[in-house]
Amino acid sequence: MTATDGDRASGDGTVYVEKLWRLFDRVMIYSVDDRALASAAARNLTSTQFDGLRFLARHPDCTIGDIAQGLVVSYPAATRLVSRLENRGLVTRAHAETDQRVVQVALTDSGTQAERSTRARRAALLNRILEALPDSRRRTLVTSLERLLVAALNDRRLIEAICLRCGADHDPDCLVNRAYINLTGESIAAV
Repeated sequence: MTATDGDRASGDGTVYVEKLWRLFDRVMIYSVDDRALASAAARNLTSTQFDGLRFLARHPDCTIGDIAQGLVVSYPAATRLVSRLENRGLVTRAHAETDQRVVQVALTDSGTQAERSTRARRAALLNRILEALPDSRRRTLVTSLERLLVAALNDRRLIEAICLRCGADHDPDCLVNRAYINLTGESIAAV
């Protein structure tokens, strides 16, 4: 796809960039996410269910409130998510040993396997796309994506909403955390 004079009507190519962005988004959803989630190992997870499994893999034995906060959803939505995952045998709920009022949620072996295999399938699908680019173009793509994200991350609420809540995988040098530090002077609280 190349830009036409009509696509560049805004003077700065904004219309064309938006088209490219929408196409990129669709490629990532249809070529990577949907295919990975539909695989047998992923057990036909929804995107939301995979997000829940991924959060639990990074935050072992957390509460439904932790899940709601980490996925930026309401408590009732997190409860429904946990119920669906529990019905599929992917998570368990148990009362905390120290406080019986607290219910902890944890991945089952099946849940761990579904999360790992889906993550691996997504990586393989994305890698297949990236392999079509020479190394120099891949590096340029990564650098350009980083610059685009840094330019966009200029609002505290936006940063808090898009943070991946890495938990055990938290990288204090991640560009989202760096943007947060630049705005607030402090690191994002580990969630």
